[in-house]
Formats: sequence, C-alpha cells, structure tokens
Amino acid sequence: MLRPRRADEYDPVDGGAHSDTAPQCSPASAAEALSLRLIALLRRGVFISISVPFALGLTAQVGFLIHQVGFLSPTVGTVAAGWAVNLTTFAAVLGRIVTGYLARPL
Repeated sequence: MLRPRRADEYDPVDGGAHSDTAPQCSPASAAEALSLRLIALLRRGVFISISVPFALGLTAQVGFLIHQVGFLSPTVGTVAAGWAVNLTTFAAVLGRIVTGYLARPL
C-alpha cells in the first residue's frame, strides 16, 4: 500500500505474478488465517510485555492531566489550566519525538 509492488513480489490471495507456484487460498480462508495469527500475537509474551507497560503509562498520563486541571483551575482559572494542559501535552509529544530520534536500535 505504501509503495509500488516490486516485480518479484506477489500476494497468494490476489493470485499474483507467481500464482502457479503460490499456494492458492480463498479470501475466507485468508481472513481466518489472519485472525488466527492475530490471536497468536495477542497471546505472545513479547506483545504483552510491550503493551501492558504502554497502557499503564498512558493511564498515568491521563490521570496526571485530569488532576492537573483540578489542581490548577481554582488557582489560575480554567483558561490558564487549559493552557497548562496544552503545554504539558506538547512537552510529552516533543519528548517522545526526541527520544525516538536519539534511541538506537539494538
């Protein structure tokens, strides 16, 4: 989808260029195989060890932003509390971009 298909690439479901050597399968069986692979992926420890801490981190971030509004609203007003949440979110996005740029693959 992101780039044109190379001459040596084929998709068995589409019956690509090498359809005589590719295993033939119907779209229904391809969808079933995809769902089985998805279930297997969701059960793998590697996926769980990545997704659970990510979900906990997002939960903590949302909780922080909600408490930030509740803490700042009586002191500085609703508009200023909204700007503080906006700046906090911007800093979080910028921090993720910088971390992704600086992180080296293993």
